[in-house]
Amino acid sequence: AIEASTLVSVGGDLRLDDTSWGAVEDVELDQLQSVAGSMELSFMDQVTRLDLANLEEVGGDLDVQYLDALEEVDLGGLVSVGGDLRLFDVGRYADDFDIDVELVEEVGGSVEFYAMAYYGDGGNVEFDFAALEAVGSSLSVTFVNGYYGGDVTFSAPELTTIGDGATVSYNGRSYSSSDTPGDVEIDLSAVETLGGSLNVTGNGRGYSIGNNASAGDVELDMSSVRSMQGTLLLQQNGYCDTGNSSWHCYAGSFAADLSSLESIGNGSVSIDYNGYAYWGEGGDVSVFLDSLTSISGYLRFDYNGYAWNYRGYTGRYPYPGEVTLIFTDLETVSGDFDMYQSGYGYDGYYGGRYFSDVDWDFPNLREVYDIRIYRSGIRDFDD
Repeated sequence: AIEASTLVSVGGDLRLDDTSWGAVEDVELDQLQSVAGSMELSFMDQVTRLDLANLEEVGGDLDVQYLDALEEVDLGGLVSVGGDLRLFDVGRYADDFDIDVELVEEVGGSVEFYAMAYYGDGGNVEFDFAALEAVGSSLSVTFVNGYYGGDVTFSAPELTTIGDGATVSYNGRSYSSSDTPGDVEIDLSAVETLGGSLNVTGNGRGYSIGNNASAGDVELDMSSVRSMQGTLLLQQNGYCDTGNSSWHCYAGSFAADLSSLESIGNGSVSIDYNGYAYWGEGGDVSVFLDSLTSISGYLRFDYNGYAWNYRGYTGRYPYPGEVTLIFTDLETVSGDFDMYQSGYGYDGYYGGRYFSDVDWDFPNLREVYDIRIYRSGIRDFDD
């Protein structure tokens, strides 16, 4: 054990590094209040809990990495981090991962959470940044509950600014027929400015999940964001694949509210494979980009609400999901406009084709480079 239960402050850096992999089983820093420099805890793969409840300020980076057995991080008193807040490859085998960050107001660098509860049994993981107002660089939440499912919630209702891009990828997904994918909810509803690209990929995704299983529902609320710089990628959310051609799965729904977004800089918009079912039934997909006026790159909608194939003895058809695309203010797309097999289902057994409604609203679109629409459930092309 590393016992430092009387340590209150560190004037420079604090680093604990168990290079022997397993010698350290307990760390006591429960009275620590401030670290002027950076703080790093790494390679302590027997430690299950970090009690940092009295830590209020870290002047540099706060970096916790390669703590495989970690199940709980108490940062309940933390208010500010001058550099990055990074939990990387921690709690890989935790059934539940508990983190308390409710008082954090500002992170000067990046926020990165990677591979938490990755091989656990699919317990829920919640990130509640109730007080967070600004992130100086990027925001990344990746591979949380990434192998056996489990719900993932990321909430930062006071966060207004992210200096760089945001990535939320492969959370609540499953690779097992015994553990279905979890739901993923992302509440960034107060964010007004995003300095880079937005990538929301592979959440609630189920692969080899077996017969009659359902993928996770995914909800993204960024309804206040007005500008971002780069590509908008929404891909493979609520995707399901049974892993066996004789089985049948149900894709999850995907809803993205970006209704205040006015500009994306020099980038493209790609919305693909959401609510997609391989051997199954498609999920509903709704994307609201009401205020976006122009796209300097391409605009692509491929395989949303898509359903593929049917096995005769299951008694089910590959019904596609309903697709709603609202782009009320969009006037120009400098690149291509593609819509491929959205709101579409194909029966490979009998060769039947099925279409759901694609409710699209593009009343002000005046100019595109090329427009290609193939096997999609559009009912009204009047505009």
